[in-house]
Amino acid sequence: MRRLGFYVAVVLLLVWSLGPVYWALATSLTPPNALISDHLRLWPENATLQHYAKLFGATSVSQGNEVQSVWPQFSRAFINSLVTSLAATLATVAIAAFGAWAFVRLKFPGRDFVFVIIVATLGVPAYTVMIPLYRIMIGAGLVDTYLGVTLIYVSAFLPLALWLMRSVYQSMPLSLEEAAWLDGASKLYTLVRIVLPLAGPGLVATAILTFLSAWGQFMVPLVFSPTLSTKPLTVLIPEFVTRNYVDYGLMNAAGVIAIVPRLAGDFPQPFPRAGPDGRRKQVKDALMNLTEKVIREQFPFWEMALAQPLPSVPGKTVVITGCGTSYYLAQTIAAAFNHNGRNAIAVPGAEWARRMGDYLADRGDVCVIGLSRSGTTTETVQAIEASRNAGLATIAISCEPDSTILKAADTPIFLPTHQEEGIVMTVSASLMLLAGLRMAGASLGAIAEAEAALEAADACVPLIRGRSHYVYLGAGPLYGMATEGCLKLQEMSITFSQAFHPLEYRHGPISLIDENSVVVILYSVDTLEEESRVAEDVRAKSAKVIGLGGPGDLEIPLSQTGLGRALEVLPALQIIGERVANQKNVDTAAPRHLSKVVVLG
Repeated sequence: MRRLGFYVAVVLLLVWSLGPVYWALATSLTPPNALISDHLRLWPENATLQHYAKLFGATSVSQGNEVQSVWPQFSRAFINSLVTSLAATLATVAIAAFGAWAFVRLKFPGRDFVFVIIVATLGVPAYTVMIPLYRIMIGAGLVDTYLGVTLIYVSAFLPLALWLMRSVYQSMPLSLEEAAWLDGASKLYTLVRIVLPLAGPGLVATAILTFLSAWGQFMVPLVFSPTLSTKPLTVLIPEFVTRNYVDYGLMNAAGVIAIVPRLAGDFPQPFPRAGPDGRRKQVKDALMNLTEKVIREQFPFWEMALAQPLPSVPGKTVVITGCGTSYYLAQTIAAAFNHNGRNAIAVPGAEWARRMGDYLADRGDVCVIGLSRSGTTTETVQAIEASRNAGLATIAISCEPDSTILKAADTPIFLPTHQEEGIVMTVSASLMLLAGLRMAGASLGAIAEAEAALEAADACVPLIRGRSHYVYLGAGPLYGMATEGCLKLQEMSITFSQAFHPLEYRHGPISLIDENSVVVILYSVDTLEEESRVAEDVRAKSAKVIGLGGPGDLEIPLSQTGLGRALEVLPALQIIGERVANQKNVDTAAPRHLSKVVVLG
């Protein structure tokens, strides 16, 4: 019974709302003679387009007299309605977009009082201001002009538009704009490039309401648009009634045409709704440069690298070599080999090529693994060539197919990387670390764990604001990641940073800690308690701590407890470097003094 009542209510509402529209349409299709018939019909027996033909240019005969087309008047009135409605909509939405943001984000004396006064004007009856407004318009010469009508519409619709847009801005987290300001964006840039795109649905809703209100205005144009120069449809259509004859068919045909824009605006609009998380993603996309884009898009390449077959590593001792980032990755990979029972060391490419005896005395059963993103890094290529000349087994890992290092090694490993990766090694670093850890026998976690750590690290923005001294601490396999995080920060943001083993940091370097310091600690599960005390020490000296897998001012949860933790933290370290660069307004796509490939003459 309750459901039946609901359906009855819906039908009655539809009849009430759409009934007049239907009746106007039926009347506009009814022949003139049938309009004065005694029989009521819901639909004309012989529907005709005669009234529409007259409206759009044809002449007709009424009571034996030829009636001229009203198209010249109708078309002019239609254009007038369109011009004034669009002009009022554009002006109202533009003013409301900026004005409402000022009422929400800017602080000035009397802000709330002024807003209340503006909104309160909605309660003032239009008739009470019509005469003084007419006198003003006469004095300004704005009667019967597009500008005059538009200004009146804007003054009438602006309070509601401000109210609507103010609600939209209040629903948006301030942190989104603060992130843009921290990245060096001005308030105007933030509003235009970040806030307004996110407020799109609100802007469109405001525009629709304003346009429909302007399109349906009657009293204002009746007074201020006395001639056809600015007269809209709402005023012209009633003029089809003359002293001796009422052309019902023509009036309803014109009414049907005039109502089309209103009906279009009444249909639900498929606007996407974005909550705070969706808005944060939109802000990230808007502010994202090439480096960050590549960092965030690296994980599908991980999936390919995890599925790629890898060779077994021969030899009693493993030497991992590379330059820059590749050398720091080598430190972690060597620690992973040692952790799993294989003797391994990490050596810079130039050092191994020139003085391998200083690093390894017994080279009787050795495999050398060379890491080079480009495959053309001079020192790493030399290290592989020197190793082969010394009779050592060699494996080369590169992200460039058919590169020099892959041709020089006994066993080449090619890892496809992001094609847009720039000078700073991000995706390729993760892929080479992933492959090295797999060859060392490390158990790696789910890719989603690294993605979660990256997103958590993005919350470092408020913490790093105004700080200039960075320290990275990590033990065992995580020491290589600490040095890599330190290098990334230097490359990306041109900021001084250092890397240490956590418990060693107390022995001298801690003296540099002050209120400008940020300490990034990569916690090891087995020494978490001891490393936590280091965190307490530096926090007591005014430093901020970013704790990956442990306590800090920003705590980034980690899922991996073994060797896989090194890979899990790497994207997070990359995004921290990007955020510090954003703070200093440094473009990480073009780091100072660096090139994508380092080749010595």
